[in-house]
Amino acid sequence: MSRIILQDIKKSFKKTAVLHGIDLEIQDGSFTVLLGPSGCGKSTLLRIIAGLEKQDAGRLIIGNEDVSGLEPQDRDIAMVFQNYALYPHMNVRKNIEYGLKAKRVPKEERQQRIDSVVKLVQLEDQLDKLPAQMSGGQRQRVALARAIVKRPRAFLMDEPLSNLDAKLRSQMRVEIASLHKHLGTTFLYVTHDQVEAMSMGTHIVVLNGGSIMQQGTPREIYTNPQNLFVAQFIGSPPANVLKFGDHYAAIRPEEIYFQPDVGRRLTLKGEVQAREHLGGETLYYVMTEYGRMVVKGDHFWDDDSQTVQMYFSEQSVMFFDQQENRTEVQPDILALFSHNAQEAVS
Repeated sequence: MSRIILQDIKKSFKKTAVLHGIDLEIQDGSFTVLLGPSGCGKSTLLRIIAGLEKQDAGRLIIGNEDVSGLEPQDRDIAMVFQNYALYPHMNVRKNIEYGLKAKRVPKEERQQRIDSVVKLVQLEDQLDKLPAQMSGGQRQRVALARAIVKRPRAFLMDEPLSNLDAKLRSQMRVEIASLHKHLGTTFLYVTHDQVEAMSMGTHIVVLNGGSIMQQGTPREIYTNPQNLFVAQFIGSPPANVLKFGDHYAAIRPEEIYFQPDVGRRLTLKGEVQAREHLGGETLYYVMTEYGRMVVKGDHFWDDDSQTVQMYFSEQSVMFFDQQENRTEVQPDILALFSHNAQEAVS
């Protein structure tokens, strides 16, 4: 069992509260992503689970064991850091082997484990190289191998791809997700990049200001955000938000079209301020009387029109109340939105 349970975890640095009573259960075998902006407390929470920080209050259970007061080496977990944390004077083999030696694993078993893990992360021909002789992606594989070879109850990863270029990040996302499927062990992954969270995680925990804003599967988080923060944080690009009276309406860029359709009863007119061509699709930045909206649609290389009409369905509009929490669509709210949208066309 590698289930991780957090009960009322609190943490402050001097007089600044960083975590406000976190209650969370990370399921055995899941790929759970802690997602949020810089300073939201996600890395602090990960370090508390690892034992690198001490919580001010609360309990931490891994498996069926209360590890709240245990040292990091006694928690049977492995951590992969943002900066790889490899020993620069050791070659790949020795970096991977170091933790096994510290645990007094017999030499023959050490060799078997190393042979198995380097094949898994495709490092068979790199064993004699020093970290300085390797690319960023290769060094990250070494860090992963060093963690995997310990056979821990859970893997903790603190923004491990943030130092890589865009192409390599994309490649490593696939490799780490494949590793998780192969190993079947609990992964807890910290990132501020919602693309990483959506593409890799089986479960996402969105944090902001030291509190959990929402948790669920990627599909649940994307299709049913429970508050305005999640709606604006999740998605690439995130949802457009318009204010109508005491309520907010959010519409995802991919739910807006430039062509009418039977199901698209709501419309808005706007002026195109900029276009961002991405090859197979284009992002259109459109200014309306209610603010700027982003439309994610097909690319039209030769279309340089400035005034556009946007069409979207009632079902694509998400409503939030004055406290920025998700609310059920009320007929009067929808009527107000429809009225305003139609007015913008006239």
